[in-house]
Amino acid sequence: MYLNKLKNWTLWVLKDITTIDASNIVRKVTNKLKDKEQIASKELQQELINALLDIPEPDYEHNLAAGRLYSSLISKNST
Repeated sequence: MYLNKLKNWTLWVLKDITTIDASNIVRKVTNKLKDKEQIASKELQQELINALLDIPEPDYEHNLAAGRLYSSLISKNST
């Protein structure tokens, strides 16, 4: 199951960001993916990015966290 990976990534991107509720972000992603038992890492990262930016007005912290994931995602795509 992808839940451990999702939790670890969420903790990593929010390591120094205290204004974002990590459990809310994990809940958003798991609700969207509830019918999937397995998911590719790249797709999971993209869903986490979407959850971070899927708010009415993403602030600096949400963009920073999404950017951390995105930079990791594009480095995987270039290899």
